[in-house]
Amino acid sequence: MNPSSQRDPESGGTGDDAIIAQALKRSIMVLALLGTLAGGSLWWFARSPASRETTVTPLHPPARGPSENTPTPPQTPFVDITTASGIYWLQIPTRNDG
Repeated sequence: MNPSSQRDPESGGTGDDAIIAQALKRSIMVLALLGTLAGGSLWWFARSPASRETTVTPLHPPARGPSENTPTPPQTPFVDITTASGIYWLQIPTRNDG
């Protein structure tokens, strides 16, 4: 056996203890961080929503309707100019058309 692989319990063995202590400290820090995040999330989602003061504004009808001075749009009839302009439509039947 290699003499360096044998450990004397009386010698202290501070190398392993330091590694274990560092791992324990990091584990405690991670658990504290996770606990803080869980507690913060629980508080954030469980809090009651802020109450808002609502005011109801009464609605009034318009003061007056169209007057005689309001211009009216001109009466223009619809004229289909698609065939005169050279546009021809072809409708392809779909499943819903029958």
